[in-house]
Amino acid sequence: MVIAKCKAREFDKSGKVANYILVDKKGKTTKMSATKLKEHILDEKIYVVNLTYTEDGRLLVREKDDTIISEGGCSIRSRSKRLRVDWVSLGEGYNGDYDPNDPEDASLLRFDVYFTPWGTDGWTELDGGCYCTRVTVDASPKEKARLLKIIFDAYACRMPAYLAGGGNGLKHIGESLSGIYEGYKEGTNL
Repeated sequence: MVIAKCKAREFDKSGKVANYILVDKKGKTTKMSATKLKEHILDEKIYVVNLTYTEDGRLLVREKDDTIISEGGCSIRSRSKRLRVDWVSLGEGYNGDYDPNDPEDASLLRFDVYFTPWGTDGWTELDGGCYCTRVTVDASPKEKARLLKIIFDAYACRMPAYLAGGGNGLKHIGESLSGIYEGYKEGTNL
């Protein structure tokens, strides 16, 4: 299976997507018609990490990830094909349970990673996909969404191999990303 990212789209006169410009892991660029891309997705010849699919994980339906921010600002969720990452607050702080009486402590967020295995409809928690971070509950919704997208993308590019049984476990991704913090810039060491 080829794993690629959509770099650009070309539209026809009616405003529908006519062609996709795709870039694979090696940097090779390919122009593919929307019809051909859908066929390749159905045949599981290609997976495009930044496109969204129907709940059955097969058909391309729109070109963006779905980020949901709740009123409380802690429940942010990104979905794509068979992957979901949530922010949760379990009352954790820098040294175990959050201590509101300690001025150096803060209430921290944890991320949980879920996937839908082939042939099933429900979400399953990814083994080793639940980690506390250095992101505080008080972070702005915009910052939480930005950081969650970084976490989501790190898992999304490795999930197809994992689901196909050809990838190593994903625990090392979570361990690394547990150091993420407000203001983190992609490419910076954690």
